[in-house]
Amino acid sequence: MKIEPSKTAPNHVTILSALLALLWLAGVISFYFVNHKPFSPALALNLTVALWQLLTAGLIVVLGGGIGKRVFSGDDLDALPRAAVQAALGLGILSLLILLTGLSVGANLIVMASIVIMGILFFGHSSLDWLRSLGEFAHLWRVSGRLGRMIAFALAVLFLLTLTTALAPPLKFDTLVYHIALPRAYLEAGKISYMPENMFSGMPQIVHMLYLLAYTLGGAPAAALVIWWLGVLTLLGLLGVISQHFNPRSAWIGVASLMAGYSLASSLAWIYVDWATMLWGLAVLICLGRWKPEKESQSILVAGLLLGMLIGIKYTAGVVLVAAIPFVIRKARRARVNVWRPVVLLGIMAVLLTAPWLIKNGLTTGNPLYPFGFPSGSMSEVRLALYQGQPVEGDWRDLVFLPFTATFWGRENAQIIGSPGYISSLGPLLLSFGVLAALGWRRFSIDERRFVADVGIFALTGLLVWGIAGRISGHLIRTHLYFALFPAFTVLAAAGFENLARLKIPDLRVGRIAAILVMLVLTFNAIQVAADTFENGAITRLLGLHSNGDYLAQNLGWYAPAMQAINELPEDARVLMLWEARSFNCLPRCEPDETIDRWLDDQDQFGLPAAILQQWRSARYSHLLYYQTGANFTRQTEPRYQPTDWAALDTLLDSLPAGQDFGGAYVLYSLEKP
Repeated sequence: MKIEPSKTAPNHVTILSALLALLWLAGVISFYFVNHKPFSPALALNLTVALWQLLTAGLIVVLGGGIGKRVFSGDDLDALPRAAVQAALGLGILSLLILLTGLSVGANLIVMASIVIMGILFFGHSSLDWLRSLGEFAHLWRVSGRLGRMIAFALAVLFLLTLTTALAPPLKFDTLVYHIALPRAYLEAGKISYMPENMFSGMPQIVHMLYLLAYTLGGAPAAALVIWWLGVLTLLGLLGVISQHFNPRSAWIGVASLMAGYSLASSLAWIYVDWATMLWGLAVLICLGRWKPEKESQSILVAGLLLGMLIGIKYTAGVVLVAAIPFVIRKARRARVNVWRPVVLLGIMAVLLTAPWLIKNGLTTGNPLYPFGFPSGSMSEVRLALYQGQPVEGDWRDLVFLPFTATFWGRENAQIIGSPGYISSLGPLLLSFGVLAALGWRRFSIDERRFVADVGIFALTGLLVWGIAGRISGHLIRTHLYFALFPAFTVLAAAGFENLARLKIPDLRVGRIAAILVMLVLTFNAIQVAADTFENGAITRLLGLHSNGDYLAQNLGWYAPAMQAINELPEDARVLMLWEARSFNCLPRCEPDETIDRWLDDQDQFGLPAAILQQWRSARYSHLLYYQTGANFTRQTEPRYQPTDWAALDTLLDSLPAGQDFGGAYVLYSLEKP
């Protein structure tokens, strides 16, 4: 006979016994770990700081999502694409608010914290609603199948690996030159202003304003994690868009194709703006797809706002504006409405949101497009010619076969002799599946054909602009300048896989074979990223086995002790740098040679070495950091320098007292008169 448990309420003795038992358990465990510590104090500190930085960056993104939700409801969109649009829109608004506040009130911890607190007070409810909308991923997960979950696992590995690198001190060149150096310089100055010592302060800085907020509250890793979170959001948005038009399997293949590129995956950990351009590019694509010409214009207005913000991230991301025009014209013609009205609306809104950066430059330097166009601010005629005059590489084949050359010849931080400097490794899947989107057209439904055709024309227009720009300037061939187009390439890759999977061949499952190849490529990329992560020591640094200084020395060589020496100089020291552009680690004591042109420009302005030295002393520079390795490399590779230029440099250096040498790579000289 089964005995039912008693339904009576527990008496006081039972409750007291349970509490005492739990206290005993907690006490024994606590006492044990007092004498058997599971982790070192360094690890505990690192993990605590890392959690704070991760939450700080996440809070900024969620706050942006809440602002965007208040401005744009997008109820007719699926949850994940809607969340991507709202986040891009809200973060852009938040960035402009930071710019306005930094220009007027100032930039410091109190001001930045106040922006976050006020944002939570005004947009806290909508931010929570926005965050809940991401829960739609749970439904997508349930219907993803084995392939989707395998890809998700590989992507999770990539995100965890890049997370450890993002939490470490920044290493990448452009990051140390301006992406995080500018926010630190603004914070050191106590305001956002024109920085004549760093011409990149004239670039549009939508994302840099978010970096300023994150850096103030959580340091450089918090800024890196803003991009990391934007990467997560971009992939979620892409999964939602592609699933809506095809199915979850193709959606996972699409994002796998994107993340199979080494540069695209590893850059999640960099304080660059490339993933931000992809999020905003995706948001523009979603709004253009949502637009119904015969019914409403809101989507065009929002797309225009997003385009203005996108150009406010990086000028070359304006390629999306050009690519959007044929997209809009096609949809307007299908609906038999006025073609040019939406194009004009798109352009006007884009100009309005780009204007703050142009106005800022115009007021401070007299040149809205500073540092481009014509000599202004700190950009002399010599500097402008050196910066804009990078020779075109390659030939006509790099225009005609751009997707192939960028894929096969592009390598991160390396340039194959005889090929243009694409400087990004994209992986093989975007190209291989993207081309297949144009084959087997009849296997798509009418709506699918229309969707693929619109996105295809968008992508092809962007490729044409990229190719032409690369024939104008060697710098403009670089792949990362056009990452805003890559959401469209991802959609086409998903369509190409879906096209292939629908092929009916007896006893041959074409889609399964293609999926195996995708997993193979994605695994190779994860192994490469893992190898780099272990090699650079990010994991051991996080575990407290090495300090930040050790990490920097391991990865940046003699740069780290040179920066330490500068930081140990008196507070009033001012260090001029030659051939060294990376100033983040020595601000505010140092002034960088940010475009490696100072020596030629100073010779043009002041003439003889003695006059140059006198000018430096008059400008109150107390020291000179000479990057000898960089100068030697320039001496061997840069034809614009003449032997007389190097002779003049040697004369000036010989006139200085012996400096502090750092492994033959750097020499720190005193400029004070003996």
